[in-house]
Amino acid sequence: MLTKFHLRPALIADALTIARSIRAWDMVECLMHDVDPLDYLRFHILAGGCVTLCLDGAAVAVGGVSGPSADNGCIWFLGADAIERKPLAFCRATKALLPQVVRGWRRVGNYVPTMRTSTICWLRYLGFDFGEVFVHQSGIEVVRFCMTFDTALHEPTGP
Repeated sequence: MLTKFHLRPALIADALTIARSIRAWDMVECLMHDVDPLDYLRFHILAGGCVTLCLDGAAVAVGGVSGPSADNGCIWFLGADAIERKPLAFCRATKALLPQVVRGWRRVGNYVPTMRTSTICWLRYLGFDFGEVFVHQSGIEVVRFCMTFDTALHEPTGP
């Protein structure tokens, strides 16, 4: 069977779909921030600008970039267990689809727990640069990641 990932605008129904089958590590990150994944997803979907990653037509993740200006956005992504079943296809698809998600932003970044080695490898594959390691207020060690774009070409410019 051919695996097909695609993006579409996020729908409020996607919040429940993803929250019901959220990956364990994504749940840990929600707990780090003391947020309920369903509430978090609903809030961001209603605020607009979120996208849903679909696998063979079914919602498997929601993500987006948020922030007060296009100069510096916080990129985020919450996924369901289904994306783990096709890791290579997922990596290739997200690399191809990333430009659609970050369009209009000059710089995007966030931080990820250092224990999430597969996520860090994926972020490196996508082209993110890594910075300081620090202990989050939750007590979990995290590392910052970011990507800066040439606004004219909207291509990564490097660290």
